[in-house]
Amino acid sequence: MIQPESIDIKPEQTARPAVVRIFHHLREKYYETLEIGLLSSITLMVIIFNLIPKPTPPEINLAQAPIILEVTDVPQTLQPISVKGAPIKPMIPIAADIPEELIVDETDLIFGTEDGLLEIPAPPVPPGGGNKTELFPPKLMVSKFPEYPKELQKQGVSGIVVLLVEVDVTGKVINHKVKSNSTNNAILEKLSIETVYKCRYNPASDGKKPIVAWTEHRFEFNEKISQ
Repeated sequence: MIQPESIDIKPEQTARPAVVRIFHHLREKYYETLEIGLLSSITLMVIIFNLIPKPTPPEINLAQAPIILEVTDVPQTLQPISVKGAPIKPMIPIAADIPEELIVDETDLIFGTEDGLLEIPAPPVPPGGGNKTELFPPKLMVSKFPEYPKELQKQGVSGIVVLLVEVDVTGKVINHKVKSNSTNNAILEKLSIETVYKCRYNPASDGKKPIVAWTEHRFEFNEKISQ
């Protein structure tokens, strides 16, 4: 009689099918478990969010503040009332020898004759005396005298420098010519020319308006001036 061979069943072979079954079971339930966990998390977050107290916004008072207008009294001003009447006749200007803008404060004379005065000759008679238009020559208003160097005084240099000067409508000297120089000294002649441009005249006039004209101006140098 043939007896069957005995089969040895190892514990590892019996445990393997159980592990495989558990693995397959977990794999089938994985997605279901994941969905349950996700839904549980969302539900928990919604519950927590609703339990948090919501901040209440501050109340805004829309009532406007009262507006206060302060009214100050405005002084009334009286406007001058113009009265129509006869037009005012224009004033006719009167010709004067001295213009208003020319005021003589002082006459600066440094040297002159023995008595300390500068001799101003009478202006020459304008040519054409037969004309009907009367001409008024320039008149000296502000006179200056040149410096008289002491060295020349000690040397006895003296005499008279005569200049012909052209005076414009404002009374200023704008040109000159040397008529004579009895001092025969170039320094005194130069000082006289420089000084004559500092003098001021009342301009010549034709009776209606100032005009440009020539006149004579002289400077006398005398070594006998008192010290």
